[in-house]
Amino acid sequence: MSSQLLNKIRRNRLEKKKRPIPKENSKPVESNKSVKIVQNIEEQMLNSLAEQELLREAVSGSVRADVAGPTGWLKCPLNKTNKRFLRNTLTSTIKHNGRKNEQDISSSKPQSKDKIEVNNRQNNEVKNLTSSEVSVNSK
Repeated sequence: MSSQLLNKIRRNRLEKKKRPIPKENSKPVESNKSVKIVQNIEEQMLNSLAEQELLREAVSGSVRADVAGPTGWLKCPLNKTNKRFLRNTLTSTIKHNGRKNEQDISSSKPQSKDKIEVNNRQNNEVKNLTSSEVSVNSK
């Protein structure tokens, strides 16, 4: 099983590497022996990197198993947040609060002279009423 994983890791890494640029019709300066040595060294490096990666995964898996048990490998049961709805709700709330504040400020502003005069007349009329003018039905 570990050899299969090593082979997969090797293939993935080889695929990720950039494709070599084709050289012009020039012969390689190095001999076949030196090329084989370099390839052997690269293969050994890949083997060691694959082993290190497998060990890291095993350690992280054991920690996950100790902390969360078998549920550590399950997906989160919660759905993702609906960010569009959340953003729209927040913006509409902010706009609504701004309009409410504007209304409060406008209502606390001093009234115009015409409105003040009308209010004063109404207050004076109520004060000037006497008890004889007010009719009370008592039976």
